[in-house]
Amino acid sequence: MAKNVSLIALAVCLLAAAAAALDFEQKHWYGQGILALPMGDFGDVANLGIGAGVGLSVPHSAELNFRGEVSYIHFLTEDYPGGDYSFSMIPILALAEYHLTDSPAYLLGGLGFVIGRSKVEFDNEDRSDTDTEIGLALGGGFALSPSLDLEGRLNLVSDANSISAHLRFRF
Repeated sequence: MAKNVSLIALAVCLLAAAAAALDFEQKHWYGQGILALPMGDFGDVANLGIGAGVGLSVPHSAELNFRGEVSYIHFLTEDYPGGDYSFSMIPILALAEYHLTDSPAYLLGGLGFVIGRSKVEFDNEDRSDTDTEIGLALGGGFALSPSLDLEGRLNLVSDANSISAHLRFRF
């Protein structure tokens, strides 16, 4: 618990310092649709993840934007005899977006917290667990139009790693 409080305090301080150098008059909001494929042991119990999210992007320079976003992803599962499983997560991320020179492509990296929830119903007994982990997102994107981007990310979250595609609409 003390570790999480320290990490949250550090994140707030870093975000406050970064916010002083940002141009909030040029900000824009965005919404996104998400498809996620779980990897490793997580992929053994969960299938395709479907989700949505909202975020705020604030430019720092012509090449560099900072973003904050929150999303919800629900993972589909197989039917198991005698039981039902469900998995979902809420990533809360701070991201940096670096635009490549004379290109619609950009690189993306970020850090944040991921709230994961699992629920198991087996033989008429319900069990659920919620856990908060530190998450890392690495990837890139491509501007399809002035208001539409397609992103690919590698999401590293303890035992729930995934690869995801994000269709982002700026408004």
